[in-house]
Amino acid sequence: MNRIQTMKRRAQAGFTLIELMIVVAIIGILAAIAIPQYQNYVTRSKWQDNIARSATTKLAIAECSQNNNGSLTLCDSDAKLTSEVGYAGYPAAGGNLASLTLTATTAAIVITGTTSVGGCRRIGAATPSFIRRCPTNRSSSSKSR
Repeated sequence: MNRIQTMKRRAQAGFTLIELMIVVAIIGILAAIAIPQYQNYVTRSKWQDNIARSATTKLAIAECSQNNNGSLTLCDSDAKLTSEVGYAGYPAAGGNLASLTLTATTAAIVITGTTSVGGCRRIGAATPSFIRRCPTNRSSSSKSR
């Protein structure tokens, strides 16, 4: 009886090398999938700051356009928005925002992110749902972190 218990203890001493290698392979596969997804999630969450900072510009363009019967010709620059609706000016660069400007004649908002959000630009019309996420196929220089 004592000899059987000793053999059972010896048989249950630990994991085999192949079992450990399988576990490491599974963890490696999960990490290869999870890390890029997490980085994409972090970049998108940082862009939310830029989207929020563009809200005053979108509102000023919408109000200006409404006051001018839908015409954007009087709403396509900082100076015109200031004279038409008392716009306080573009948000200052900082954080994840490199710059925010308007294009002439179309009043499209151009948001340029810093390198921490991929250094890319988003251009869109002055409608509430204009901003899409920064593309994931950035140049190789902006992928290095």
